[in-house]
Amino acid sequence: MDSSTERVARHRKLIKDARKAHQRARQESSEELYDTPQFWRTTQAVLDSEDVVKDLMWQRRSETLPTNDDAFEAAKKEYLRQRAAREERRQSAMRREERYKQREKVLTFPKTNNRATLRAIYVDLFLGIRGKTFRDKQSEFIKSIQAAYGSRKEGKVTTYCNILTGEWHLRKYFIAAHIFPLSFGQQAMDHIFGKDAHGEINTARNGLFLPVEFEEAFDAYQVVIVPHGSPTSQPREWQVILLDHSGLKNVRVSGMTFGELHQKKLIFATDARPRARYLYFHFILAMISHYRSGKSTGVIKDELPDSMIPSLTRAWGSEGSYLADNVIHGFIEKVGHELPAELEENMRRQGFRGSFDSEAEVEEICEAAKGIDLRSDEEDSDSDSDDDDFFIADDREDEEDEEDMDDLDEERREVWV
Repeated sequence: MDSSTERVARHRKLIKDARKAHQRARQESSEELYDTPQFWRTTQAVLDSEDVVKDLMWQRRSETLPTNDDAFEAAKKEYLRQRAAREERRQSAMRREERYKQREKVLTFPKTNNRATLRAIYVDLFLGIRGKTFRDKQSEFIKSIQAAYGSRKEGKVTTYCNILTGEWHLRKYFIAAHIFPLSFGQQAMDHIFGKDAHGEINTARNGLFLPVEFEEAFDAYQVVIVPHGSPTSQPREWQVILLDHSGLKNVRVSGMTFGELHQKKLIFATDARPRARYLYFHFILAMISHYRSGKSTGVIKDELPDSMIPSLTRAWGSEGSYLADNVIHGFIEKVGHELPAELEENMRRQGFRGSFDSEAEVEEICEAAKGIDLRSDEEDSDSDSDDDDFFIADDREDEEDEEDMDDLDEERREVWV
């Protein structure tokens, strides 16, 4: 056997052994309980072993194709794409592990200890979740939005109002968006907004039909919806404020740019409006996200001039009773030093009296934390499949022609979840 043949044989054996190691890692991971140190360790082992398999396959593939061949460039592009996707899944798993650790701190917090510390840990949970604000498959939620905000029949076609422009479009143009994220759960909603918010997480009071591009920006805290005009007007009017000018100013949405949408009054077809308290909560999370990211990049004044802060805070009125005061205290204790003084003062005036009893407050926070879906973040799919079963491959180790196994084109036939 010549040296070239021996090298190919050794490489095939390396790939075969790496595939077996990857399958063992997947098996071990499947046997661990979710949210345990062993589970997170084996999750990383699955991704690490997958890296080894793909790197070996690419090494073999790159040796068999001329570097100036189009097929080589296509294979390289696919290899790099999949490597980047694996790294994103790795980072996603690490973020989720950290959130589970934060929740465990809440659930195991001694009831006799300082409540301010518990509130700060609880706030960390919210700040660590960038949850999708929609679950478009929820028919009752969608029906509630349709009934509240109106529709128009045009022959056999039903259209809905675009609140950005007042124009009417087919349903597929919109996302049914939750303002207070569904992933936070109804128990958290009850704790933050009071018992009269019970049952509202999947209703039009907590939802809007939003154009896809706008929903993505809203979900990422790049835009907010704040009161327009008098806070006592009925029905209440609302406007868009663009926070991410450098990223979105020239990006188009609904026939205009986000820059043109800035400070534009929303247009509703009916008198129905979402609850102000949920939009205020989104506003607070967006401002915290904005100032935290601005602190690290040094572009705060370019993004949102400090001169706008007084008008933004005044828009919400002097006393809105939007959130439980102990929740507001938690935000201020955790991040108040990073926010403009006017915003912090406005937050202090927007609370209503929550639990008087310290043990009752601790119990409420723990119950709310239990109901948060920590896996529903921006990295996760909305599909019904298990988002932690990261890799399912065609098992071809025992086939006689293992050359096919080396081909990166085979990767496109793998199932990613």
